[in-house]
Amino acid sequence: MNSITLQHRSDLFLLLLYLTICAVILLRVSVEATGYISPDSEYYMEAATSLKNGNGLYINDLYNLHATNTPSVRIPFTAWPIGYPVLIYLMSKAIHLDVFWAGKAVNLLFIGLSFLLLRQINRQSSYIIASIYGAFTILEVSSYTWSESIFMFGLLCFIYAAENIYSAPNKLKNFLLLLCATLFMFLIRYIGIVAVGAIGLAVLFFWRSKEYKTSLRLLYVLLVACLLIGIYLFRNYLLIGHPTGIPRLTKEMEGPGEIAMMVLKGLGGELFLIRRYYFNGLPDWLTLTAAGVHLLVLYLIYSNLRKHKEIWPEIKKNYFSHLSLIMAGLYLFLLIVLRSISQFDPTNYRLLSPFTFLVLIGAVHYVAALPDLYPNIRKAKHYLLLLFVFSLLLNLPKAFIVSKLLNL
Repeated sequence: MNSITLQHRSDLFLLLLYLTICAVILLRVSVEATGYISPDSEYYMEAATSLKNGNGLYINDLYNLHATNTPSVRIPFTAWPIGYPVLIYLMSKAIHLDVFWAGKAVNLLFIGLSFLLLRQINRQSSYIIASIYGAFTILEVSSYTWSESIFMFGLLCFIYAAENIYSAPNKLKNFLLLLCATLFMFLIRYIGIVAVGAIGLAVLFFWRSKEYKTSLRLLYVLLVACLLIGIYLFRNYLLIGHPTGIPRLTKEMEGPGEIAMMVLKGLGGELFLIRRYYFNGLPDWLTLTAAGVHLLVLYLIYSNLRKHKEIWPEIKKNYFSHLSLIMAGLYLFLLIVLRSISQFDPTNYRLLSPFTFLVLIGAVHYVAALPDLYPNIRKAKHYLLLLFVFSLLLNLPKAFIVSKLLNL
């Protein structure tokens, strides 16, 4: 089978996978009583509605975010960055949807954009990498009206730009893309400032490697990003009295041991790719079965790849995967630091989803990028695909589907 035919086949699989994921998310949203809406989702939708009505980005302080003790007062939307509600507003205006479905449409749009970027990164195996969207954590946050799935697209753009700079440091468009990805991530979630830290480390790395021109260009990107982010945070301070919208620092924090246990439980739950285990009591039979499937697939992948020691040079030069894992580590480090000084939500699957996304992207790309020289390598790729497709099917609304089938 020639390369053109393989690429066309991969494009078809990628399109089918995208349509399947969209259908699964829409089905989950349609049958779930909450519509996958949380209090945060209501804030996003209220800000989008306010913008749609011509009243600017304002919300009612229903949950006393700003400790005003006057719930009816309208306040500027500053507790989160403005990116996500603006996207919901634009989607609602563009295709004439109410803000509820516009929020879901924004998520599906950015999943599609991520798929297209994965196609650019590795066209032949793009559908294998994209199958990670069938993992429980990725599918769950993509079903909610949350900003995490859009943030993941920003992460993907950032890694893509960073890998291109490492491979081709003379192309200015890569530095521009890195700057745009950094600002995009920050405007979607404040923790997107992790990109600023990553660029700072890159400046030092290239300087120590005596690649001064690249280091200087990255420094320009860093300074421009810091300037624009600083202006945004100062604007928030003028509007509400806090750079990120609300008081963040907390004096009465959990102890280091409690925070460490919270993080370990969260990370332990992320190991269950196809079904979440919350460490509350003994796992049920479905969770144990899922764990068994994980172990079996990992063993099959390992047993097929270990037969070919010549793949290690390919893995070593896979800078995209290396950078994905480095960025995952930086994100996790910043998340732990922030959670140690500010008492926001526990480190659950939502907060850990960008970390999980980057780890899965990096790990799967290590395998997907290997050349199909041997049947065992192709088998390893197919086992990965089957794992995530199985996860996608497992996370369908099973009770709803069974009840419909019984009523036929």
